[in-house]
Amino acid sequence: MSTSSSPGPLSGIRVFDLTKNMAGPFATLILADMGADVIKVEDPIRGDETRHMPPFIDDETAAAYASLNRGKRSVAIDLKAESERADIEALVASSDVFVENLRPGAVDALGLGFERAAELNPRIVYCSISAYGDVGERAQAPGYDAMMQAYTGLMDVTGEPGRPPSRIGTGVLDYGAGMWGAMRILAALHGDASTRTGPVHIKLSLVETAAAFLIHHLAGARLAGATPTRTGTAQHNTAPYEAIQAADGKFMVAAASQKLYEKLCHALDRSELIEDPRFATNRDRVANRHELVSEIEKSTASLEIDSVVGTLEKAGVPVSPIRTINEFADDEQLEALDWWREAEGTGWGLPGLPIERPESGTSYRVATLGQHTEEVLGPLRSRP
Repeated sequence: MSTSSSPGPLSGIRVFDLTKNMAGPFATLILADMGADVIKVEDPIRGDETRHMPPFIDDETAAAYASLNRGKRSVAIDLKAESERADIEALVASSDVFVENLRPGAVDALGLGFERAAELNPRIVYCSISAYGDVGERAQAPGYDAMMQAYTGLMDVTGEPGRPPSRIGTGVLDYGAGMWGAMRILAALHGDASTRTGPVHIKLSLVETAAAFLIHHLAGARLAGATPTRTGTAQHNTAPYEAIQAADGKFMVAAASQKLYEKLCHALDRSELIEDPRFATNRDRVANRHELVSEIEKSTASLEIDSVVGTLEKAGVPVSPIRTINEFADDEQLEALDWWREAEGTGWGLPGLPIERPESGTSYRVATLGQHTEEVLGPLRSRP
């Protein structure tokens, strides 16, 4: 493990981080990893909810909080207390970016909506992340990642055929929304910095994130009248692209082109499948997927996974054993990429983001609740 302390491309940018749980914190994590000074504003009693989510790295530190909020400074402040109003508004006024993903209406009730933030700071880049957006009948409805996977149909195309819908095993919509938010903030900060004359209000939602991730499914449904179905490990528009049976379990193959399909057939000594009219083109293979997989498994079902994976890798076919998260956590490729970075003063490592280092300015410190309150607010109180 190593550490990074170089200034990043967002050095000098301050972020007022009024986010919680996953989506908003992921957006501000990206900004922090690029060198921004992210001030995470937390409830002084409980802090961010992720501080209480198992598993825990040690008695005090939840893995979710540490991984999503490393590199940020924690300010504990009661946003509802009138006695804290001057500190809050001074912090907003001194920030370049304001990010919030509170429940609908909550930020306005706190007196920290876009209009007020723009009064305090006429150049503020203000980003709001919501479940459904700010228009339409569902604009005021709350939403979490799993609920939004259900609402948008993402669960409907996830899982095994004939089985109930399944949630994707990570907060894909939360993290996706965070990525869109970070990109749009960067555009506002830099892409139009020379022409921007006032505040910017960026609005994005989990429902839009799902729509973007389902882009080809939605196009097929709306334009081609297709009804996507659950296909398990299979890609619905390419074959063979799914888990294949071996003697000791299943492995994943992704022969996503005609050339790769032919390589697969040759490697398994099944060259006759290339000319088989049932499988001649990708369209044919998708239409006859089950027959194709059955033919392939005639050659793989008696082989162990390591053997068949090795054979296909040597032939240049994209293939992988189906591994556990624990196996991936100890993966040598992550080590080669310097993915794990030592959390300052702890001795344990945290995963990074795919942002170039060390130039990124990435920091891996993990703040205790309210650790930087006086450090951040003290200088603001001394201003005239």
